[in-house]
Amino acid sequence: MSDEISVTQALNLLRRQRHSFLNHLQVIYGWLQLDRPERARAYLDAVASGMAAESDALRQAAAPLGLLMLELGLEAETHGLRLEWRLSGANAALPDAQQAELRRQVQAAMAQAAAGAVVVDLSADGFSVHTPSGKGEG
Repeated sequence: MSDEISVTQALNLLRRQRHSFLNHLQVIYGWLQLDRPERARAYLDAVASGMAAESDALRQAAAPLGLLMLELGLEAETHGLRLEWRLSGANAALPDAQQAELRRQVQAAMAQAAAGAVVVDLSADGFSVHTPSGKGEG
């Protein structure tokens, strides 16, 4: 992914993010309709915690990498997975070639993970992708 993103790509990413957010609101509303406020509260806490962690990671990433992180996070959510980013170093960045490999490894990990999380550790030296069943390095 280059430093520039097209308006169309940005709009598609925003649409996916909005769709995700509305899905979360529907789940919360459903629990409230079923008179299960404790379930709604637990779900809201989990979503808010995940969004806060993602925001922290995105603040540390350079723009092109941040967009990739957001895109992969939405893709993981579509598969019912949590994608956890662990960045070491301010303003983390990866060259385009490493970003392509990161995308490939995260998508492969998501395909193998039945449930739970995929964890990505990013540093100045590269990255590693962890799943409950294994680990890939880049």
